[in-house]
Amino acid sequence: MTITATLEMRFKPDLLDEAKAVLVRVLAETRAFEGNLGVDVLVDLEDAGHWVANEIWESVEHDDAYRAFRAGEGRITDLGPLLAAAPVLTRWARSTGSDLLPTPGSGSAFPGPTAARSRPGSRTS
Repeated sequence: MTITATLEMRFKPDLLDEAKAVLVRVLAETRAFEGNLGVDVLVDLEDAGHWVANEIWESVEHDDAYRAFRAGEGRITDLGPLLAAAPVLTRWARSTGSDLLPTPGSGSAFPGPTAARSRPGSRTS
């Protein structure tokens, strides 16, 4: 089963050029790693120092192997000084949506249709 891993990073504003140079190298290594199906970087339109790496992996095992590589011989030592905050890694399973629907008696915490329509700034009637 493929998974998506997101790595949210916040860089120091005065070090963005250095961050870009490091990420170019790191992304090439990540894309070449066995099991990587692709990686894109999203840059916040409101905050140029807020980036999210969106990685697709063939399996949890491939992602685990990559994380072990980055914790060992593939450690990125020149990224830490550029960060304004600790990065946040989240791993996601893909869903068709139908597998998220609660089954009768499941006690699911998902909101019902009325609550789902209520968002800040929206009108419900």
